[in-house]
Amino acid sequence: MKRRQTGITLIDVMVAILLLAVGILGMVALQAVTVQNSVNAEYRATAALLADELTSYFIGSATNGSNTAVDVTTTTFYTNWKTKVANLLPSGTGSAPAGSTTSLTVTITWQPVTGKVTSGPNVNSGTDQYVTTVSWP
Repeated sequence: MKRRQTGITLIDVMVAILLLAVGILGMVALQAVTVQNSVNAEYRATAALLADELTSYFIGSATNGSNTAVDVTTTTFYTNWKTKVANLLPSGTGSAPAGSTTSLTVTITWQPVTGKVTSGPNVNSGTDQYVTTVSWP
């Protein structure tokens, strides 16, 4: 006498649904990481453009035939530039050493998108930084 198996189809369907759910969750996680990396790439590009803006001002401030430029930290342009950095980057700060007329090192720091806690006692304290240096020959 043969016994008929019952319930096998139900188990097969449940396993298939579980595998499908795991796959969909993996794709959602991948999409979240992709968006996070895209935003961070945008911040890096913005930082590079802001640094270029200040270094271009520094180079352009040299008088004709001179090997020295103005100290950019004493200008209104520098103050406005720092405000622009703060407005365009999350927790953005920009700096350049005072008194330099033959070289300029621009440092821009900001809070990257991490998907971690950004306020409260468990805040993510990591920052991204972009540094560039321009020197006269």
